[in-house]
Amino acid sequence: MDVVAVDPARRVGLCFEIKWPIEALSLPESMKVESWATSAARQLDRLREELRTGTATALLPSGWPPFESIDWTWCVGTPQQLCLRPLPAQAMHVTSLRYVQALGTPPGLATLSDALVRPDLPTEGVHFKVARRSFPVGSRQVHLDALGLVPGRWRPRFL
Repeated sequence: MDVVAVDPARRVGLCFEIKWPIEALSLPESMKVESWATSAARQLDRLREELRTGTATALLPSGWPPFESIDWTWCVGTPQQLCLRPLPAQAMHVTSLRYVQALGTPPGLATLSDALVRPDLPTEGVHFKVARRSFPVGSRQVHLDALGLVPGRWRPRFL
């Protein structure tokens, strides 16, 4: 586990496995991020199962409630890119640390956990439009779907 946060009073916790790929400049790099998120989810799911079965133990700081008494939200974090592919592990979420940063300071850990489970994402036709762009490349025509942002900057928010 790379990042663990706990609200001892409410017994809510977040557990992250962080992957830091290079910036995605092309489709192969984007797919690499998706693959890393999938790999991280499998790794975190394996650890989560070991913690549930007792074959591994978590040593939490003194003053924190026992591990098994916390309502955990399990997440994979990447630096910038939100991943769209479903993760191979149940009840596990993927987010971008840039997305979390853009949310601002949450009123509490439970609010942040809810935002990771149900992220506020931009909506097509409201925050962006998809437009087909075509241009010649040598003797061929290339067609590209491009995202056009609608004026009025979108920013994620706590729901």
